[in-house]
Amino acid sequence: MRRAAELGDGLLAVPESFAAFQENIARLRAAAAKVGRDFESFEIPSAPLYASTVDGPLEEARRYRDLRFDSFLAPFALWPVDFNEALRLTEDLARKAGPYTGANA
Repeated sequence: MRRAAELGDGLLAVPESFAAFQENIARLRAAAAKVGRDFESFEIPSAPLYASTVDGPLEEARRYRDLRFDSFLAPFALWPVDFNEALRLTEDLARKAGPYTGANA
């Protein structure tokens, strides 16, 4: 995290679990403070590896938003075997997620 804090503009968080995400954010926050950088200036997209349904990423996004992330990548589009199923999953996610109202909404 020291290198990310010193040289980077953000952190692509692909945690194995929510606890791992919490730990990574805490480490980045501490490293940024140590080198005199504003933690809030970092961009932090997150993409959990363990989501397996459309509902999974939505539930995770709600948990993660309080820790601060800028975007949330849901890997569900890679699951279907054809384009129509990918569209159906995308529409399902959009319907369930509702309108985006900004970070920490």
